[in-house]
Amino acid sequence: MRVQSLSCLAMAGLVAAAMSISFTGSARAAACDEVWKPVCGTVNGSQHTFTNMCWAKTEKATKIHKGECKWK
Repeated sequence: MRVQSLSCLAMAGLVAAAMSISFTGSARAAACDEVWKPVCGTVNGSQHTFTNMCWAKTEKATKIHKGECKWK
């Protein structure tokens, strides 16, 4: 019985650790969906149209606004 209690505590610790992981970089990209809700954002001084806000944040875009980028 004591072994089962320790096992449950160990599993609870692993679950808590997994829940505290934040998505960054390619891990976030794996979590982003492909729903087309375009946003325009700036990366390294250039404007890019991203599929949605999740993808823009994954690429660390700044100056993000809704809609596709307007090219001049």
